Amino acid sequence: MKTSNVCAAMIGVLLALGCSSGDAPNVTDSVIQQVASSSATETATQQTASASATAKATQQTVSSATATATQQSLSSSATAIATQQESKQMLSITKVSAPVFTLTKGFDKFSAQEESSFTSVLSQYFYSVETRMGISAAIFSGGKLWSGTEGFASKNVPMQPDTPISVMSSSKTFLSALILKQIDDGLYNLDDRLSELLSGHQGYERLNTKIISDATVEELLLMTAGHADKDTSSGGSQLNYVVAKPNWVPSDTITLTVSPARPPGSYEYSNTSSYLLGLIAQYQSQTDLNTLYQS
Repeated sequence: MKTSNVCAAMIGVLLALGCSSGDAPNVTDSVIQQVASSSATETATQQTASASATAKATQQTVSSATATATQQSLSSSATAIATQQESKQMLSITKVSAPVFTLTKGFDKFSAQEESSFTSVLSQYFYSVETRMGISAAIFSGGKLWSGTEGFASKNVPMQPDTPISVMSSSKTFLSALILKQIDDGLYNLDDRLSELLSGHQGYERLNTKIISDATVEELLLMTAGHADKDTSSGGSQLNYVVAKPNWVPSDTITLTVSPARPPGSYEYSNTSSYLLGLIAQYQSQTDLNTLYQS
């Protein structure tokens, strides 16, 4: 519209200046050509602008579609993880028959000199300890087995190689191997946290978060989570009460830890970390701990 107005105005000016009839057509043709050229340029510019706008709109549509697809993918992944976690349940306590301890037989013996040395070392070590009761040791190498004892299993009952002894903290050796195997199997990762791995676990979710902080699996394995150990100020009577309850569950033992958690990072021996790792191993595999150890 603006181009047409300019064209009319220029023709009017030329006529008003008294162009001769012979010159007028040439001038008019020149003006019309310039106007036509200007109009073509403007049209091309408009088409370019339109194409650019269309390209931007297409790009925005693609970007929006990509963002939506990514968000849907993340949402689906989060939903899948949440659904998988919700399907997990606290397992009922499995009562296991007490193991039968018998003297191990069927292996070759060490030489008499070697066995005499073993016995001597065991005796020296045992009687060098100020507070002692009984000790049992075994050496196995190259198909040969030696067992030896010193002291008493209980009052007036001598310790024997087949006397049952609580495994106690030696169990941490098996627990650590179990956790690392589950990580290798892809059940979880070293940097996963308690709140993620025990989400929905009723026993864990009722624990005091100021005492049981949200540690990673790695921190629990290294005992750098900052968790205090169980309170033994009552001489163990509280522990005996808790584990002897008819409806005892593993997380009950963790309630014996009463001191607030410290910042993670520094090593401090804590059975609490092992209890929590046991919960993770059982809950994530949905298999009772004894069966996991037996396997």
